[in-house]
Amino acid sequence: MLSDALTSLAVVVLGIIWLYKPWYWLDPLASWAIVALIFYSGWGILKETYQILMNATPAGIEVTEIKRAVESIKGINEIHHVHVWELYPSMAALAAQVIVDDQMLSQANCLADQVRELLSQRFGIDHSTLQFETRTCETSLLCCLPEHKD
Repeated sequence: MLSDALTSLAVVVLGIIWLYKPWYWLDPLASWAIVALIFYSGWGILKETYQILMNATPAGIEVTEIKRAVESIKGINEIHHVHVWELYPSMAALAAQVIVDDQMLSQANCLADQVRELLSQRFGIDHSTLQFETRTCETSLLCCLPEHKD
């Protein structure tokens, strides 16, 4: 809004100057100044939009801090493949894989509630997708087979 008002003001001032002085060289100079003003005022919006479109981690959120906090919850062994991004400027989302001991689904739901509460209260992340697993696989394996105990 401010850049629009300043642009209109510049056009009016230049028109008044041209009534009395034929300084037509001011036209391209004012045009470049207006372009610079518009670029400067729009840079923040452009940067914010780019970060949202590229699914960048929001400013002020540290993934390592999230991992440390979630892993401090009793019953959670590890959290990995943590991705945090903004859906829009005031809403962050998280997707992660959570390693827990082999347990019933109802127990995992209690852990999920604890994780979601922590994410919301401490980090402002209100939209989370959590995938619970009971063990990790080596990355070179196509699938994980249960270990046989003799």
